[in-house]
Amino acid sequence: MKGLGKPHQNNLGSQSILEFILAFTAIAAFVVGITRIWVWFDANYAGLQLAYQKGRLYAGQPKDPYNRPLNIGGSQDCPDCKYEPLDLTEEWVFAGLSTSTISASKESTSEEMQPGEQDCAKRIKPIVDLWKKKSEDLKKQAGESRKQAEELETEAKRLETEAGRLEDEAQNLEAEARRLETEADNSNDRDRRRFLREQARQLRRRAGELRRRARELRQGAIKLRDAARTLINQSLGLEGNALQLEKKGNCLNRCCNLPTEGKQQSCIEKCETLK
Repeated sequence: MKGLGKPHQNNLGSQSILEFILAFTAIAAFVVGITRIWVWFDANYAGLQLAYQKGRLYAGQPKDPYNRPLNIGGSQDCPDCKYEPLDLTEEWVFAGLSTSTISASKESTSEEMQPGEQDCAKRIKPIVDLWKKKSEDLKKQAGESRKQAEELETEAKRLETEAGRLEDEAQNLEAEARRLETEADNSNDRDRRRFLREQARQLRRRAGELRRRARELRQGAIKLRDAARTLINQSLGLEGNALQLEKKGNCLNRCCNLPTEGKQQSCIEKCETLK
């Protein structure tokens, strides 16, 4: 009887080991599956937050004329995009393989640009391009005017510096003339007095010429500054005209968002007379 019990005990031990292995395998598979589902949830949450952050500023803007609903995946670059989460599939849970990715894709719906919008865009494009080119030309002219004004201002400063140097030199000559005149008054020699006074007259005459030249330079500097101010005012006018053309172009681009052709045409006419 004791001998018959040994095989039975061996079978029980083998069955226990097999049951343990099966239970461990099931628990491990359960833990792996739960972990992958957890990772799937985190990945979806991260993608959802990314789409939300990209689109939340655009969502705060006024709605377009068609009042299209903005999906959480919509953004400034792609207002019709929608959020697409990962699919929870058997491949994801058991093999860790994703069958899709979180991205923003363009919806193929009737919310695409309507034919009226396309016709409007084609109609205004030559006008917008022309105004854009004119605006760029005006900005270029304004830049050249400012550059010329800076050059004139630099030349005016140089003339004033030169005028100041001539005035200082004239002042030194006049001081030397006064010294010679004083020396002549104190001299008892007639010829010496005559010579010193002649030298003083020549110095004063030279000083007078320098002062006249200095005045001419200062007048030239004033004229140059007046011309520079004229160029600055001209550049401001050119920049204002360029800005006006840009505003009119932006206005025309907004016209094509209106729902009817009549409203679009009315908007275009209004933009063309915009000041």
